[in-house]
Amino acid sequence: MKKGKDGNLIFEIVQPDEPLASILMVDDNEIDLAYNGQQFANAGFEIDTATDGLEALNKVKELGENYDAILMNFLMPVCDGIEATRLIRSKTKYRNPIIGFSAGMFSHKHFYEAGRRAGMYECVNLDEREMLNTLLEALYNNKYKNKSNSKGLFSKLREFLSQ
Repeated sequence: MKKGKDGNLIFEIVQPDEPLASILMVDDNEIDLAYNGQQFANAGFEIDTATDGLEALNKVKELGENYDAILMNFLMPVCDGIEATRLIRSKTKYRNPIIGFSAGMFSHKHFYEAGRRAGMYECVNLDEREMLNTLLEALYNNKYKNKSNSKGLFSKLREFLSQ
């Protein structure tokens, strides 16, 4: 972070040499998919996308463990996030985190519990910061916990997110 000529703060996104993680983002809303995909890419993640649960299932069957985590919209046509998660968990060996998201649905306990029963790591609202924080927690717990350089990297990302 530095100050510009006018005195305003300038935030710079520092990209790591390699992506922090490979994420499959699944959402039927192409505008949200493009926007959130770009935000996560700017934060240092490699992003692949799918527009429904069946497409996500096929990508996981094909690329499997290449995805460090999946961000899955809860409500989608063709195959919703709960069913897609059940299928991914039962028809593949994929065990990395799947994080469900929706625009406000998780205030209803039933939907949250259904997502967790299907095999989701966590269910969050469609909020960029909440999604990123949950993703960072899931990745740290699942992938980076035993790597010596990860704590500093995650601290910097959390600091960036809190601004």
